[in-house]
Amino acid sequence: MYCTNTCILYIRWQIVFCSFTRRPQGVNMKLKLFVDLRVFVLVLRLLVRHKNTSPKLLAKNISPKLLAELANNTHWQVREVVAFHDCIPQGVLAQLAQDANWRVRLAVARHINTPPAVLADMATDAYWSVRHEVASNGSTPPAVLATLAQDAAVTVRQAVSSNGSTPPKALVELAQNADQRVRQAVFGNGSTPSKVLAKLVQDANWRVRAVLAQKDSTNIPPTIFAELAKDTHWQVRLEVAKNASTPLNLLKKLSEDSSSKVRGAVAKNPNWQEENRD
Repeated sequence: MYCTNTCILYIRWQIVFCSFTRRPQGVNMKLKLFVDLRVFVLVLRLLVRHKNTSPKLLAKNISPKLLAELANNTHWQVREVVAFHDCIPQGVLAQLAQDANWRVRLAVARHINTPPAVLADMATDAYWSVRHEVASNGSTPPAVLATLAQDAAVTVRQAVSSNGSTPPKALVELAQNADQRVRQAVFGNGSTPSKVLAKLVQDANWRVRAVLAQKDSTNIPPTIFAELAKDTHWQVRLEVAKNASTPLNLLKKLSEDSSSKVRGAVAKNPNWQEENRD
């Protein structure tokens, strides 16, 4: 009987938190949240104190009062889950931004509703993973992003390079960063000025140039894309040949490329196939 009840509780816990926990794109929810039986039993006890005890309904209509109560729970796993909730009040987010556990602060830094002022304060967090989330958050003020562009952690600078709110001046500086991953991220940022792209097309690392070759050619000056089509590294030319937005005049030149892989990519390019359809 004990095992049966435990299984039921376990299922109810998953229904509640799988339903209302916000899962950011590209991030898998930690399975450890479902491992510690003591934690989910404790949360369920808190849930049943409220009039609405239906797990599914609580998941959809969880009250700010309940979130505030859970935000003060002694278990950091519970506070972390609260910080992911879509409907968490900004006041509770501000509270959890000061949490002693870095995982809870990370969840706050990742939340789309965290106030800019709170994100600004979190930009100096001792943990680089928290600063990384601040640098990735679209609500982070541009001035804060400019400061994080000088962060000692490569992953933080990389996140700043990818953030669409990063000031152009900061992107210019990041385009000269010693780490190729940072420069690649600058290439992928839609806010990167054309003059920066013109410099990066001459980057010594072919992987950096290849990232630019993957972008929509309509958003890149024609002269820059033409340079990529003549790149000395075949894998850069390969990316140009694979790009569905590559102009036909460049595809024609690449169809005679010395690399069979580049020629093969041209043959599979939808624009080329459409033009040469019998």
